[in-house]
Amino acid sequence: MKITSNMKAIYLAAMISVLCLTAGGAIGQTIEQLEKQVQDNPTSASAGAALAEAYLRDCQLEKSLKLWQAILAKQPDNARAKLVIERLTAQALGLDTQLDTLSTLIDRGVFAGTDTLLDAAAQRAASNSQKANIYYLRGRLALQDAQRPVRVIVPAAAPTPVEAFMENEDAVPSSQPTEKDRKKRSVPKPAAPAFPTITPTWQAAQPADVSQESAARSCFEAAMKIAPDSAPAAKSAMSLAMLDMQTGHRDAAVRLLRQVADNPKLADAALKQTAKFRLVEIASQDLAPAERIAAFEELLTPATAAPVRRMILQQLVAMSTAMQGRWTPESVDYLGAMLAVSPSGEEASAVLADMAGVAAASQDAATLDKLIAIVKNLKTADPSVARQGQILLVEGLLARAVTQDDTAAVTSLVAQTHKLLDGLAGDKAMFADRAAVDELRGRCYLVEAQKLIALDGAIKALPLLIKAKAHYLAVMPARPEQSLNRLSNIAALLEHVKEWEMAVALYREVATSFPQLPQGRDALLNVARIYEKSLNDPMAALAVYAEYSSRYPADLPYRQLELGYRLRRLGYANLLDFQKRNNLNPDGLMGPNTAATLEEIERKFDEISAANNGGSGVLRGQYVHPAIFRIARNLDSAGRASDAIAAYRMFVNLFPTKSQAGEALLSVARLLRDNLLFEEALGAYAEVIEDFPKGDLTSEAYIESASCLENLGRWKDARGFYELYMKKFPKYKHVELCKTRIALLDEIRQYQDFVTGNPQSPKAAEAQYQLAAILYEKLKNYTKAAVEFQKVAENYPKHVRAVEGLYTAGTALLKVENFPAARNVFSRIVRDYSDSRLADDAQFWTGHTYEYSARALGKLDDKRVVLKRRSLAERQRLMDDMNLRRTYYAKAQAGPQVSDDIWGGDALGVLTSGSTRDRVNADLFRAIEAYRKVVDNFKTGDMAGNSLLRIGTIYNQYLNDPEKGIKAYQELLAHYGATKEAVDALYEVGAYYLKKADYDQAVKAYQQFIYNYPKDERVEDAMLAVAGAHVESKAWDKALDAYQSYLAKYPAGKSAEFAKAQIAWIRMYHF
Repeated sequence: MKITSNMKAIYLAAMISVLCLTAGGAIGQTIEQLEKQVQDNPTSASAGAALAEAYLRDCQLEKSLKLWQAILAKQPDNARAKLVIERLTAQALGLDTQLDTLSTLIDRGVFAGTDTLLDAAAQRAASNSQKANIYYLRGRLALQDAQRPVRVIVPAAAPTPVEAFMENEDAVPSSQPTEKDRKKRSVPKPAAPAFPTITPTWQAAQPADVSQESAARSCFEAAMKIAPDSAPAAKSAMSLAMLDMQTGHRDAAVRLLRQVADNPKLADAALKQTAKFRLVEIASQDLAPAERIAAFEELLTPATAAPVRRMILQQLVAMSTAMQGRWTPESVDYLGAMLAVSPSGEEASAVLADMAGVAAASQDAATLDKLIAIVKNLKTADPSVARQGQILLVEGLLARAVTQDDTAAVTSLVAQTHKLLDGLAGDKAMFADRAAVDELRGRCYLVEAQKLIALDGAIKALPLLIKAKAHYLAVMPARPEQSLNRLSNIAALLEHVKEWEMAVALYREVATSFPQLPQGRDALLNVARIYEKSLNDPMAALAVYAEYSSRYPADLPYRQLELGYRLRRLGYANLLDFQKRNNLNPDGLMGPNTAATLEEIERKFDEISAANNGGSGVLRGQYVHPAIFRIARNLDSAGRASDAIAAYRMFVNLFPTKSQAGEALLSVARLLRDNLLFEEALGAYAEVIEDFPKGDLTSEAYIESASCLENLGRWKDARGFYELYMKKFPKYKHVELCKTRIALLDEIRQYQDFVTGNPQSPKAAEAQYQLAAILYEKLKNYTKAAVEFQKVAENYPKHVRAVEGLYTAGTALLKVENFPAARNVFSRIVRDYSDSRLADDAQFWTGHTYEYSARALGKLDDKRVVLKRRSLAERQRLMDDMNLRRTYYAKAQAGPQVSDDIWGGDALGVLTSGSTRDRVNADLFRAIEAYRKVVDNFKTGDMAGNSLLRIGTIYNQYLNDPEKGIKAYQELLAHYGATKEAVDALYEVGAYYLKKADYDQAVKAYQQFIYNYPKDERVEDAMLAVAGAHVESKAWDKALDAYQSYLAKYPAGKSAEFAKAQIAWIRMYHF
């Protein structure tokens, strides 16, 4: 830039030198002498020419030019005048162009080097107007005032109609909509409003510091002084007004703007109108929004300059949207008026872009209708603007379709968009237009589909979703990123309408076609999520999660190691896996033996050591191990033991280094143990101990392994595990338990040795019973205790301990919630030992197993009864899975390790056909039948009253048959009135009659309850119930006595204040 400026200065000097060399006249005279000569003889052409030449030599070019122009007017053939005027005029015109260029640079914020250009321009300035313009530009340069065109600001992130729909769950109902729902759901919730804004000039500019302001003011004032009626002077005045407004001198700013607006000598009408705009901008600051709009509309009428009209209209757009808090028909009208102010192609395109913001953000039908009407009437000779208008029309029609509540209207609007798109998609369409058409075509399908879902349900929308899917798949090669995002939206819509299988197929197609892209990765994760959450297929979800974790590792740093790459090439999951499978010390360290073995295997498989992968091409995924572990836990809780074990093992294989791997392996062992596969469980526990030699999990594995050995009757081996625990974990919590159990195991071994060595001894039965008792009472191993107790009856059926052994075996099975097995044992007592004192207890507990199972399955109680899920089918699956069993126990054989009688059957009746309610009722009636047998067959036993109480409770609370329940309670009171069960029965009788509104019988039952059981905690409630019954029967004197009796017994009772209020009310209104 410096070179260019010097060149211009040299050119200017050379041109003046040429003119001066060719000049004649009185060179010895001064300018003052020559001016006096012209003043004395104004008609002298020679005197005027001499002064003009003097001015030229002194570089007072403007004065010289004026004189030569006067001379030429008098002497049209004067060659010298023609030459000088031609040269000076050419210089002035070139400088004006240069100054315009500099002004444009400053407008755009280009300040570097501009001062040098202005210095060069100053040397060429021939007129006061040019000099004023240079001063004006110097002032702006001092402020670094980049005056960019004011634009309507439209939020870039405003959602399109389909995007707004996608973000609104209410727009897609989960079931067939009602007529009321249609209007509610047809329009999505609006996004947070974002509207165009225009900031006043003095607020938009950065405040100047003192030095900047002082320099700028000097320049602006100089411009106004040199050429007060010129355009640069007017611009300078308006810039000074801006500075005054920034510094709070409003009156001074108004005065300056008035000078510009009212200057009759200023020829530039646009500047005068701009000054008036600034005046209105200042004057309307304190007005109400409607008054401000009226002021600018009044200003619009006389404004003839197109730039000023556009500026006013922009202000009106901003104010109208701000006042209403949304896009309005009026604001769209103002935008339409901007199109009519003969804008350039660039300006028209910018206005259309603002209108596109209206289509994207507005959901007001009137506003969108106004927009559509304006765009339809758009007339322009610019082909690109015309195409932009057609695309905007499509967007407006789509936005209008979103607001419609009528299916036919939606279909009609979308049909119009398809017709417009057909016209835009011709062979001559530019690539950008084709891209826009393809995107809008897909959006048409999506908008119509979503509206049909909201208005008519999902069925009619499915064909459109399929079309949208096909469309985006077709355009995917040209625009993969955009198409993949839209396909994700379509899949989400399919999920909204519960077309899970179609959604899975679409996600799977994306995942298969684009595995290298984030969208393909996320689609695979969505497949797993749908399988898990929506299709309730956890095993399919597990398979997909496994595929995802292997394809998109979350732990990239580890997987990118050279060692990891080498191991994966050979089929090993990690270093621990490699060491185990090659009989190396599984320490997880790359020692000499491990390294040598790895190199040997690589040579055998003709593999060479690969270079570090470096992570290129590896797309990182999310951590899915929590999802896999969650699925495993859910399967475990649901009683699906075989599937849960598969899920836990998958977790361990995929994520052996995760903190939950040990917990997963321990859960496998526990599932095998709970299904009585004790040998296999021991193998799983051994794996826990081997892979995780330290910590709480391993300590628990030692204890639980010992328990499995107890169930297998391997007392010595169990003792060894307890000893190992104390040695390895001397400070852990189970040390004292181990000491106790070791002593008990020694005692058990003594009894076992005696029974084995003396099977015919009269004391053998007692020894067997004591062995089982230790397991039951001290070791709390109820499953093994049940086995050992039953041996007493099996081997010594006539011994006095036989029936006790069976009864305690049944009780042990109740404790582990093995109700079918317990029923088998109790039924045996009733059948084989009917004369025993325990026969009625056994019959009662048989009924209890049915009742308890029904209460758990049907969730019949406020405090839910939850049972362990057992299924014969699940156990059979594990029994039949010999590969799994032999993974943990190489000698596993088909068949159970303990008697099936111990398992018994399906605890929750999940194999029984019929609905849950039918199965619950069936078990409740079985319970009633079992309880009735107690009453009928063991009338004098101590369980008859309890059985009648349970019968009444089942009828009253669970079967909703209070009539039969009351009969059972009355039978209990009649035959077993002295039992503790009669207390509950009598209270329930009173509650039944009160609910039935038989107040006399209710009072009778409650009073009997109060009299018979005065210390029961329910007496207080019974006394209140008596008083309430009297109130309902309008026996006010008895009610008064009842409330007074309550207060006498419970002066600070929970309902004392209520009783006092009732007493006051009865006395006031009924006495």
